Amino acid sequence: MDLPAIEAMKRILNLGAGVQSTTLALMGVKNWEYWSCSEPLPYPLVGLIDLALFADTKGEPKAVYAHLEWLKPICEKWFPVLTVSKGSLSENLMKGVNADGHRFVSIPAFTSDGFDVGLTRRQCTSEYKTEVLERHIRYEILGLKPGQAAPRDNGITQLLGLSYDETARVIRVKARFQSNPWGVEFPLWTMEMTRGGCKTWLKKHYPERTIPRSACVYCPYHSNAEWRAIKESKEDWVEAVRIDEGIRNHDWSVSQERKQKLYLHRSCIPLAQVDLREEDEKTGQRQFGFLNECEGMCGV
Repeated sequence: MDLPAIEAMKRILNLGAGVQSTTLALMGVKNWEYWSCSEPLPYPLVGLIDLALFADTKGEPKAVYAHLEWLKPICEKWFPVLTVSKGSLSENLMKGVNADGHRFVSIPAFTSDGFDVGLTRRQCTSEYKTEVLERHIRYEILGLKPGQAAPRDNGITQLLGLSYDETARVIRVKARFQSNPWGVEFPLWTMEMTRGGCKTWLKKHYPERTIPRSACVYCPYHSNAEWRAIKESKEDWVEAVRIDEGIRNHDWSVSQERKQKLYLHRSCIPLAQVDLREEDEKTGQRQFGFLNECEGMCGV
């Protein structure tokens, strides 16, 4: 397929390669198939997707990268799938810096003073996903120069895979997009399609596929059940333990004023030592916190 001209790209899917965004991508494929036969689109709210962008933190589970390689050739018969990245979140965590090289650990790691458990500020979603996608749209698609304002009539619309059971996230993302010079749509939410509904749709149309959850292997929002699932992949587990140990190798771990150490697990115990057989309700381990995640980019 010939790639569409940059100026023709209008509907851009934020592809996380998880359940919801995969559903949108494959609905988009089916729309193109129907459109090519001059038939009505089966999913009009999804419309014709012109481009899918995958923001790569370089810290996703191996299953997500394998799934993306399966998905790309299906989509690329009709629209390109591009990977964009601001570098390796994993290696920056090991160095104790954020995406811009400043001394800061970007993920929401747990801390403890011996009595209370805290959670550091999260910048990873904005630094390695949201900002990366928006920069690509501004500079590569719209052709803007640094500091140049985008025209309000640019026609660009970003499609996000937030589902009907994520209304709180939809509201937060809509508020953030008010400052963007292009539109945002939530086709799954508008169709009142839940994450469970997406799984049902995928099972019907692609019964041979198991769709992974898209989230970095060392995301502190994992529940114990999800940590156990990560542990089933030796490579992913080794990486999670490496990051957990690495973020405690900085004497300024939280800030220059606060010297508490950082942990990936809510218990503030080294991940390799945590008893993951305990029930989440018993340990108090936080469930995977995407409903508390303000950017609306992870897990879809």
